[in-house]
Amino acid sequence: MKPVPNTARYLDAHAHLDMYQDGGAKALGDIEANGILTISTAMNPGSYRATRALAETSPLVIPAFGVHPWEAPGYAHRLDELDADLKSAPVIGEVGLDFRYITDNTLYPAQERVFEYFLSHAGKTGKILNLHTPGAETGVAERLRARGITRAIIHWYSGPMDAFRALVEIGCYFTVGVDVLFSQQIQDIARRIPLHLLLTETDNPGAVMWSQNTDDEGMPSLIIDVTRTLAEIHRMPAGDLALRVMENFHTLTRGDPYLADYRRRAFGDGPVPA
Repeated sequence: MKPVPNTARYLDAHAHLDMYQDGGAKALGDIEANGILTISTAMNPGSYRATRALAETSPLVIPAFGVHPWEAPGYAHRLDELDADLKSAPVIGEVGLDFRYITDNTLYPAQERVFEYFLSHAGKTGKILNLHTPGAETGVAERLRARGITRAIIHWYSGPMDAFRALVEIGCYFTVGVDVLFSQQIQDIARRIPLHLLLTETDNPGAVMWSQNTDDEGMPSLIIDVTRTLAEIHRMPAGDLALRVMENFHTLTRGDPYLADYRRRAFGDGPVPA
């Protein structure tokens, strides 16, 4: 496997840098120290603007704009207010549907309305989607297929295998995060992800706090532990696994006009890997 000459050594394809208690300053230092290319997703417009400001201070941060399905009811009838942020964003996320953790089904139409708004933009522009799918995996797969959308990252997949296979057939990429350190279910899913569709994430700062019931914020360098564990699962050296993930990112973003500047920032002044 040919080494990729760049400043980014690891990929965190789903984090929330704006949600750190200190505003993300310590996390940015960790990112820079360890060469972690980070897609920082948004919960809402304010979250995106804070994330975009952080991205301006680091070449390793890519801001994404979305309205999380938990917050969709507040925006379902104000979609035109999202247009400017959506147009400026190089990646769309975190968006999707959640019928597992949101149990009030009267809120589902609002989720669907907001999700369709983002899907429409992705279909027209080809921007990458960073997707939340719990309890709605089959519906998300059906919507992607109906629109012919293949450029999508499925964040922290934990759903049924039939929907998993459908998403693989579409060509979606899958992030595996810190739960792989603790969860047998996630380890089993990680083992099934084709290597060419595998990405890594942390979902920092809250993923470890939520899954391990702790008050300690997760730091970006947890991605190194995630990478090592995935390497053990796939029976390969950790360095090779990190390279495989980075090559997958290069493939996913190749020729993307919205990410060209971010790729140049992350990988220096030399030629960007194909």
